[in-house]
This record gives sequence, C-alpha cells and structure tokens, in this order.
Amino acid sequence: MMSEPRRMHPAAVILNFIKGLVETVKNFIIPFGVVLFLNQSHTVKMLAIAAAVLFFIALVVTSIIKWSKFTYRIEEDELRIEEGLINKKRRYIPIERIQTINTSAGLIQQMFKLVKLQVETASGGTEAEVSLVAITQAEAERIQQALFERKKAAEDTGADVPNPLAETAEE
Repeated sequence: MMSEPRRMHPAAVILNFIKGLVETVKNFIIPFGVVLFLNQSHTVKMLAIAAAVLFFIALVVTSIIKWSKFTYRIEEDELRIEEGLINKKRRYIPIERIQTINTSAGLIQQMFKLVKLQVETASGGTEAEVSLVAITQAEAERIQQALFERKKAAEDTGADVPNPLAETAEE
C-alpha cells in the first residue's frame, strides 16, 4: 500500500538546482555580463560577484527545501502530490484520468541509477501532469503496478453498474 507520503531520491536536489540555474542564467546572463565586463569599477564588479555567490547559495537552499516539501502517495483511488513551504499546493489526480505512465533517465538519473516517472492525463497539456524526477526503478515499477491495479479495479466495478441511459435507448 502506498498511502503514506513518500519523497523522491535526494538526487532530486541536484536536478532542481540545475533546472533553477538554467532558468536563471537564461534570464540574467546578459545584464550580469554587462555589469561585470563593461563596468570598470572594482566595487561594482565585487558587488556583482557577491550577488552571484549569494544567489548560488540561495538556489542550493531552495532546491533542498523544494525536495523536502515535495511528497507523493496513492490513496483512495487518487495520486496525491503535495508541495510547497509557504504556498502549499495539493494536486489530487483521480486514477481513472491517468492515460500513460512513462519512465526515462537523463544523465544525472543514470549516475544515481534512478528514473524520471511522468504521469500524463487526458487534460491535453503539452507537459506531464506529474513528474517525479528522481525515483528508483523499483519504486517506479511499484507506482505503475499500484496505479494499474487500482485503475483496473475501478473499471471492473464501473462495468457492473448498469447505465440507465443505455436501458432507455434499448426501449
């Protein structure tokens, strides 16, 4: 049973850090480069370097907090995701809405013998509804099996219930 909250592997901290770093570099590389290389003042350069170091430390801390506050579990025919420290976010995805479950492994995941599990729903979005970026292969298989069994049980119980619309159509 997977009803108690679980966390991803600690390697998720590294993946969160890299994701945050890439997003930040895309947004601030040009302004930082202008300040650092075009300004001749030694004080401004030192302030820019200090700001970059402080940002690096803040990114490490936020990556650790994000990992520690992200939990997932399967309970009551739902995949439940809870995350956030200040702005808590809870997502409950009914198992019958789940369309596909994919696993993949990037470079970091391969180094730690982990996989990324993506759960896609019928919502039609371009990205997966849930992405567990660092879990073991065994954990991914347990999640897939639990979701499959519960989805199958829900379909079986749903098939036994008569559809009143089908009965009126036959008359």
